[in-house]
Amino acid sequence: MALNSLRRPVAAATGVVLAGALAACGDDPADEATIDPTGETTGESTGSGSGADPAAASMRAIPSFEDADLDSLGEQIGETWSLGMAGASAMTVAELDGTPVVLSGTRDGDVEIYDLDTGEEAAPPLSEHENAVTELHAAEVDGEVVVISVEVGLAHAWDLASGENLGEIDLGGDYDITTVTEYRGQPVFVNAGKEITVTDLATLDPIEHYTYDLGLSVGYGDVIDIGEQSVLVAANVVGGEYGVGAWDLGTGSLFHDYPMYEHEDRSVSEFAVGYLGETVLVVSGDFGGNAVAWDVAANREYGPEVNIDGSTVKAMTVVEIGGTLVGAAGTLDRTMAFWDVASGEILLETDMPGLGFEHIAVSELDGRPVLVTAGSGEVNRFWLG
Repeated sequence: MALNSLRRPVAAATGVVLAGALAACGDDPADEATIDPTGETTGESTGSGSGADPAAASMRAIPSFEDADLDSLGEQIGETWSLGMAGASAMTVAELDGTPVVLSGTRDGDVEIYDLDTGEEAAPPLSEHENAVTELHAAEVDGEVVVISVEVGLAHAWDLASGENLGEIDLGGDYDITTVTEYRGQPVFVNAGKEITVTDLATLDPIEHYTYDLGLSVGYGDVIDIGEQSVLVAANVVGGEYGVGAWDLGTGSLFHDYPMYEHEDRSVSEFAVGYLGETVLVVSGDFGGNAVAWDVAANREYGPEVNIDGSTVKAMTVVEIGGTLVGAAGTLDRTMAFWDVASGEILLETDMPGLGFEHIAVSELDGRPVLVTAGSGEVNRFWLG
């Protein structure tokens, strides 16, 4: 239903909704290889990647609302929800018994569940965390919604309908990225730092293990299928050079020359990947308020770079409204902006109500697209069309 951003659980970056298919390097969790940042393979992968049809990867598809228009873009729905100072440390959206809900992580270690329409509690909180909840993900597994909540070093899997804790996933001590995606048609959870581990959400068993070294840092990234190749797209630093790169996980080589593209302000502060039809689209923002959209397979700019008031991009997502691909982002100075990704035209730029936001997601009410934002103990809702 929405595009899910990539993020660093420890730093509690944005919560957005993701889309796409993932393939790794073999069926044996012991399979692993090491990738040199220059593209030289320093280990060996014994498995083979599995390609996926991007058009069929509904879990990772950019959300599309063909019958909507832009007339009500950015109009606030109701009032700001105040969840207290501990609230909204993480956020995602899902459906509970057919009702759209907002899941809000707290610094007290709970996941609170609210009716998206009324703001009332829709179910008891999920409350077996020992630390603050830093990331939230939702995926459909065998017809049921499974929620993954992340705290330091540990992820929990929950049956949303019953509130049952299905089990835990040990994240180890080095992880920058957590996300949910599809692998060979099955929903999986991925955590990645210097190692990528893929966990089957139906069994909570690890099914892939891959080791890589991309350089000094990897702040944001994702694994996505392009044809028959499994590609890691990541914003990082290689040999002191900032940029966004792509690596073929099957061979350890660069998918494109590094960097695939760069930001004017160098460091990427926010990042999202999803399928637009058969196009693999990356949208990234930086500390200078610049946003770039890139076609990964074709290795070319998808639309012109835009600047959002010169302030750090804190959260971003992309949604298709009536045939227009719209980027939505919030900045450190509490500006919310919407732009036409293809043309670079700023459609709306406005001050955020309340204290601004660090998490963003797309849902719908009564068939209309809704943007949900959260941060600093607050949740806001806006019409997208």
